[in-house]
Parts: sequence; C-alpha cells; structure tokens
Amino acid sequence: MNRIETLRLLFREIGILGIEASTRLARVLPRNLTETQFGLLNHLHFTTNVDETPADLARAFKVSRPAMTQILRRLVDRGFVELRPAPGDGRLRHVTLTAAGDEAHEAVLEALGKDFEAMATHSSAGELADLLTALRHFRQTVEAVPVAGPAGEDVA
Repeated sequence: MNRIETLRLLFREIGILGIEASTRLARVLPRNLTETQFGLLNHLHFTTNVDETPADLARAFKVSRPAMTQILRRLVDRGFVELRPAPGDGRLRHVTLTAAGDEAHEAVLEALGKDFEAMATHSSAGELADLLTALRHFRQTVEAVPVAGPAGEDVA
C-alpha cells in the first residue's frame, strides 16, 4: 500500500473516530452546552487560556468571526467564559475560561469516565502514549498543509 492509500485509510479511521467521539459526547453534554461550545471550553482548558482573542479562536476553530462571536456570547451568558479588554488596546478582548466553565468542562469529562475506563482496558499505557504522540504529529502535519480548493488552489 502506498502513502496516499494509507492516508486515505487514515482519514477514514479519523472520521469514524470523530463520529464515535461526537456520539459519546452528545450523550453526556448538559442541555445548556453544545458540542462546539464544549470544544471551545476544552481548547481553553488545555491551552494557556491567556491572550486569545475571538479572532484567534475563530481561526483555530476554522469558523467565521461572527460565528465565534455567537458561540462566545452564549458561553458568556452561562458564565463559562469572560471577555476582558486587552491592556493597551480597548478594542481587543481576550477570552478566558471562568471557574464555572472549568467545572462544566470537568463534569463532562467525568461523565465520560466509564467510557474512558472501558477503552483503557484494551491498550497499555505505553501504547496509548505512543498513539497520542503519533496523532499529535499527524495533526501538526495536517495543520501545516494549506487546504486545497476544488480547482486545486489553496484556500485561505
């Protein structure tokens, strides 16, 4: 099997994993939190959670700025994130995760705990660590390659 065929199969497996993850996540999310909103809480929890603007988050999530503004507005209304003015530039706002947002994030992960425990019995800690390293490397590779449009041109 050549590299292109292997990449096609890899994308297929990742797609299936995405569906599995979405299904399991949807089962445990509270009514007031969507999968996209949880994804943003997850991002803020696992990153530095400082100095990110709504525009930065829109780029990271590959959505428009108005779409990110709407997501953030709902999370602000629930008390899960705060928008703080940037020092020195009142036009910019930084997004930060609140204690309530961190608690909501943790509650979802705890609700997934039984699934995680069951999955963990099928692989050793070393196998899981190796898989995580390989997936991170692959994600970084995918992110580094521009998205090609229908005619083969790069899409911004």
